[in-house]
Amino acid sequence: MFTIINNKSKVKFNVKILNKGDQYGLNKCLRHDEEEPVVEFYDARHKNSDPEGQFISRYYVKTLLGMDDELLSEDITLGQRGLCLDGNHSDTWYLTPENCMCVGTWIRSELGYF
Repeated sequence: MFTIINNKSKVKFNVKILNKGDQYGLNKCLRHDEEEPVVEFYDARHKNSDPEGQFISRYYVKTLLGMDDELLSEDITLGQRGLCLDGNHSDTWYLTPENCMCVGTWIRSELGYF
């Protein structure tokens, strides 16, 4: 798990990679059964139901890193504009471009992507 703090909103996020076979969800009752890893984002301020914090959103790694041509154009990949993690909380649950670059670097390092 990786922790990052939004420089503007000061919200602390926990970021977690799920690989095939990893358990997730409330009480770890689900299992990630796809080959492609996903990245989960949590608000670390709220640890009421999960040790990672309050679940916010989940993205495929290739989407976050801009490798999914069908979903992203190059100008909105991680690091270019930032990332809104939840539209209902867009004032606090977002990553700045700098945060995105850090998360992208961490993902590449953890998964051996270059």
